[in-house]
Amino acid sequence: MIHPSGMTGVRAGSEAGTSPGMWAVVIAAAAALLCLRMPAFLAVAEAAVTEQAEALGDPQLAGAATAVGAGAAVAIHLLLLGLGALLAALLERALGPRALRTRRGRARLGVGGAAFAAIVLGLQVAALAEGVAAVERSWPVWLCAAAVAALVPVAFRDARSSLASYARSLTATGATAVLLCLG
Repeated sequence: MIHPSGMTGVRAGSEAGTSPGMWAVVIAAAAALLCLRMPAFLAVAEAAVTEQAEALGDPQLAGAATAVGAGAAVAIHLLLLGLGALLAALLERALGPRALRTRRGRARLGVGGAAFAAIVLGLQVAALAEGVAAVERSWPVWLCAAAVAALVPVAFRDARSSLASYARSLTATGATAVLLCLG
């Protein structure tokens, strides 16, 4: 099976999901975007601790507390991204079709990894473009996540083979989208 993107089908089993290397690329890209958003995290931390910083009476200590708070926010985001990636990987292994892989190499992309990457990186880019620490999870975000969840399985030949296979893949991508929109 050759996909129009140049990727071929992978045997089900241990190679059914997104490869660790692909997960590393997605998490690294999200981490880089998080670091680019550090000024927004600093602004949120400053706003949150303004009253406490005045009570300290030491501007340097207040600045250090703000920087630590922003750094902790980034670390928590990364921890939650890792947890989300783990849940997406478990869902794709349990419910997804065979992963796509490159003709040469070991990179594989499953439905959970594709949906996770599209939604997480989309939210990161939107937050960076808006200059905010986090995108408000309003109806447009939910609508875009639902569209990603519905369209990602179509890229997988096995998911297109039957309605039941598409429904299983949609369950994996839909659950991934809901988890990311709630978080």
